[in-house]
Amino acid sequence: MLFGDALGTAASLRDYPSTDTLYAAGLGLRYQTIIGPVRLEYGRNLNPRPLDPSGTLLFSIGYPF
Repeated sequence: MLFGDALGTAASLRDYPSTDTLYAAGLGLRYQTIIGPVRLEYGRNLNPRPLDPSGTLLFSIGYPF
C-alpha cells in the first residue's frame, strides 16, 4: 500500500491555519490476523525541518483507537 500525508503547523492561534506545511510519502504492509491487523509502515519526510527525522518506521498490532 502506498500513502501520502500532509500536515499544517502553527506556533500559535494567531498563525492559524498554518505557517508551515509538511509532506510525507510512504509504503506499508498489512496482514490480517486473529488478534487484528499487523502493520509495518515507513513514511519518508519530503521536506524535513532542521531537527526532523528523514523518515519514520511504524510497527503495530491490533486496531487503532
